[in-house]
Amino acid sequence: MVAFDAVDHWPHEKWIMPAKHEELQKRFPDAGTHAQKIIKLFDTPDLAIWSLWESTSVPTFTKGRVAMMGDAAHAMTPFQGQGAGQAIEDSCVLQALLGKVHDPKHIPYALSAYDQVRRPRGERVVRTSRETGYLTTMQLDGVGQDVSKIKENLEERMHWIWHRNIQAQNQAALDLFEESLP
Repeated sequence: MVAFDAVDHWPHEKWIMPAKHEELQKRFPDAGTHAQKIIKLFDTPDLAIWSLWESTSVPTFTKGRVAMMGDAAHAMTPFQGQGAGQAIEDSCVLQALLGKVHDPKHIPYALSAYDQVRRPRGERVVRTSRETGYLTTMQLDGVGQDVSKIKENLEERMHWIWHRNIQAQNQAALDLFEESLP
């Protein structure tokens, strides 16, 4: 079982800590009868709490001839299962761009195009992954425990991620790169 509860401060040095069953019960006092029964099942010695982190928005993924990609650029919570997928998209764009660089002086232009194409999408996935955590634990503002709203939200939520045209994304980056060359 995974229960998601946002906290403003993580006071521990380690990211995974032992937990007491009483603490779990206190975190979810308003959970329904079925959820309370499930929570009772987890009164075990190996109960643990995990700290999940995400990257904050940054002004750029690149500096000169260096670029961040994957979790270094856009670490995210696991609620959309997109960490590896976004790293693969990053690498596809970088491969397309760097394959067209014939002069090392043009690397910063290629990386700037990568940043312009990938940063907005990566940051959106970070944000929507967090929202999905709230949604699937019935804590998303405007949705809460309304099952029909949860269903509707889930049906639409992943479409923009799953149906990305990678070739068009690469071409957009290549166009930006070629337009930026001196």
